[in-house]
Amino acid sequence: MKGRKPKPVEAKRLAGNPGGRPLPEPVILGGRVAPRMPSYLPDGAKAAWRQIVPRLAAVGMLDAADGPALEALVMNVAIMRQAAGELDGAPMMVDGSHGNVKRNPLFDVFQTAQAEVRTWCERFGMDPATRTRLGLAELQRRSLATEMNAELGEPRLRKVS
Repeated sequence: MKGRKPKPVEAKRLAGNPGGRPLPEPVILGGRVAPRMPSYLPDGAKAAWRQIVPRLAAVGMLDAADGPALEALVMNVAIMRQAAGELDGAPMMVDGSHGNVKRNPLFDVFQTAQAEVRTWCERFGMDPATRTRLGLAELQRRSLATEMNAELGEPRLRKVS
């Protein structure tokens, strides 16, 4: 998504909807068919598919037409995980082709795959901010703060004098 990300609907409601534009209604989900896992995916991507797709299907976020997008997501998850595994214990710097020292190319592979995963996760509503922005948190009357507290635990606030 290019440009500034939209402010979450709940934040607009709390601020009194300063723009005055109509706020989107919550998205109603359910009843769609999830695509089948392609047999040609590598093992790492199949494992990611088995982890991700049932959860998305359970909340109705998938349609049969989402197959290629899901393939891109799970392939990048597999690449990211493989690169992370190979980086475990690997040197940060390696010898270059001309005798120079350069950053381990696995870091680039990992960072590129991680950026792709982040983008695909946003498209499928797989993070609290995106769910809130899409109005999906409204389905169960959850706020971004509630989502974060559920994931991270209640904040431990103390008065500073």
